[in-house]
Amino acid sequence: MNALRKHIGREDLCDTLITNALNKGPKRVRIASREELKIEINKYKNISLRLMEEMKRNGIKAPGFATKAQLDKPETGLREEAAAKEKTSMDHLDTMSEAQSHLSLGGDLDEGEATEAQLINEKHRLQEVISRLNIDIKDKNEKILGLLEMIEDLKINVYSRDKAIELLQAQI
Repeated sequence: MNALRKHIGREDLCDTLITNALNKGPKRVRIASREELKIEINKYKNISLRLMEEMKRNGIKAPGFATKAQLDKPETGLREEAAAKEKTSMDHLDTMSEAQSHLSLGGDLDEGEATEAQLINEKHRLQEVISRLNIDIKDKNEKILGLLEMIEDLKINVYSRDKAIELLQAQI
């Protein structure tokens, strides 16, 4: 497939022809082929590249993990020697956590280094968010308790009305 792609030289045309050939015939449930998966990966890489360019145009610093993802290289389906050290899922989680804190700090940090003042400000901001959420939860719990009381009152009223109707029907 890769040899044909190189010979033809047009990725979009190759992708279209491959997906059309795979979708011929009656519709059936099947697992996506390697080529379809590569096409999907490349599609999302292109979307990510456009987002990165848009972020650069608007002066927003891209997260560190996004710049290291080698989005400009198309997916071949072959796993080259990535690096001396294999990344684990914990490395990915650490990277994502670091990126989240970068974004919440305003994105003005230099390569993952935060000053003490920035960290203290972030801590205070998070404490304010937590206290605001606690107040919201308390208010909502009070509303829920009020609604539960109202439901109980309605149940009592319905029960007493039903009993009154039964007594009236019994007298008639």
